[in-house]
Amino acid sequence: GENGGGGNGRDEVESLVACYVSLVKSMALRADVNTLPFMVVRCKVWEVGEEGEEGHYVEKVTFPLYTCAVSLLPSSLYPGVDPFVRITGFNAILNCIKLAADENINIEDRKGVEIVVLREEEEVGMEIIKELVEGMMGIRSYMEKHVFNPSVPFHGRLNASPSPNSCVTNMIEGTLKLGDLLSCGLTRFNEMVIEGVLAGFVYPMILEPLAMGWRGGGLR
Repeated sequence: GENGGGGNGRDEVESLVACYVSLVKSMALRADVNTLPFMVVRCKVWEVGEEGEEGHYVEKVTFPLYTCAVSLLPSSLYPGVDPFVRITGFNAILNCIKLAADENINIEDRKGVEIVVLREEEEVGMEIIKELVEGMMGIRSYMEKHVFNPSVPFHGRLNASPSPNSCVTNMIEGTLKLGDLLSCGLTRFNEMVIEGVLAGFVYPMILEPLAMGWRGGGLR
């Protein structure tokens, strides 16, 4: 600021973020069969045709509440998201996905939500994969440095970094989040998330090391 202090500016930003998170949370809790028609936005967008083809209008469906909830997850642009904000965003995402699987809701509104959810599946799936991979990498690193290293005394293993407890916690949180997502009941979304977890976690972090150990004779 003009007085050389940046505290007021940071306080204002934190206050705005808190209001934004509270708004997303409250709207997600109030999204139901009666309010969803006011949240799903449909508009006609002019799409330029390819060479030799005429342009035409196409319907674009947006669900701003879901997009805002996804923005609360960590990303390459905002990696240091507060854990409370992450949890709030993820819970809002769960509430939105459940709407797409709720047969009591108008089919057009459900399809609109489903289109947006599937469009942004990768960002949500990466939240799960990131926690699972970080947990597995931490456990593997801990085992290599402290458990299988004879030069490390036993008492040194208990105070090792990264802490095995934090690594296991990441694994548990990722697994619980995966279970919560799959229980929402949106079949196509579940298929895409499972494919992502298999490709990003199960194959490279579990099956490939097992296969290498088997080929090397270590597991026989």
